[in-house]
Amino acid sequence: MMEDTMVKKDNLKIFDKVLFKRLFTYTKGYRLKYALVLLLTAITAGLDVLFPFLEGRTLKISGESPIEFSRIMWIFGGCVLCTLVSLILAYVQTMTLHKIGNDIVYGLREEVFKKIESLSIGQLSKIPVGK
Repeated sequence: MMEDTMVKKDNLKIFDKVLFKRLFTYTKGYRLKYALVLLLTAITAGLDVLFPFLEGRTLKISGESPIEFSRIMWIFGGCVLCTLVSLILAYVQTMTLHKIGNDIVYGLREEVFKKIESLSIGQLSKIPVGK
């Protein structure tokens, strides 16, 4: 009994691999955009690490005597700039991924529609609902 479930799981894994490989072909035209999204993600991660570093610099400056408020304001401006750039990059990432996803789904729907249109009415009536 346990061997049957193992076989089913293995077959399912094989089916998943084949399915993902087949679906991955639909992303061929968008690989450059995916690379852009990965690059933007790396830049955003770098900016997220830079923000605590700038806060630390501010704390170090505020511990000195006399306190240089002009340097603190420059660092604060850098923090605001990092946050704005990070938000803009996150927006571009989101919109790019939405566009890629919509285009891929559109292509899949178009292909399914063409396949259904190519079938005769006799074939359609023989296929049970849900298969």
